[in-house]
Amino acid sequence: MITFMYGLDGYRVAYESRRIRDAYAQQYGDQLTRITLAPDSAVQVLEQSLKHRSLFDGPTLIHAPRVFLGHAESGQIEELLVSSGVSKASDILVVVEEVGSQKELQTASKSLFTFLKKKPHTIIACEPLEGSDLEAWIVEGATERGIQMSRAMARALMSSRGSDSGALAQEID
Repeated sequence: MITFMYGLDGYRVAYESRRIRDAYAQQYGDQLTRITLAPDSAVQVLEQSLKHRSLFDGPTLIHAPRVFLGHAESGQIEELLVSSGVSKASDILVVVEEVGSQKELQTASKSLFTFLKKKPHTIIACEPLEGSDLEAWIVEGATERGIQMSRAMARALMSSRGSDSGALAQEID
């Protein structure tokens, strides 16, 4: 399985990625193998993780941040994801996380972007929120933290802190 999240709202991209990874970890507990790809060794680690799996390996979570922008090897990453059949695997979750616009990501690697946007992959686009969408997001975030907040309070928070989701989340915390 592959989940691809991207967008210009870096806080929400990271938040959604963490939420999905935490839910997968909670589902599998101690049986889960966790791997995070570092930009300087992403291809090697991904290749080792996918090609050297055994039938006896448990579920695997691969976190792949920043594999597009400034990464010359995005073509190799795509090739590994395709050849491994990870899109159809039920015991491997690859979470691809990238902060950038659709145009920036397509410029960096149109082929990888097109592959990740295809079905059956899960796609989460995190563009900056405005107006009532941002109000709803603030109220939801407060509720998740056990805080009751009205839309009027959310608008007041937006007036004082602006529309940066990271700053707003910090204010709620």
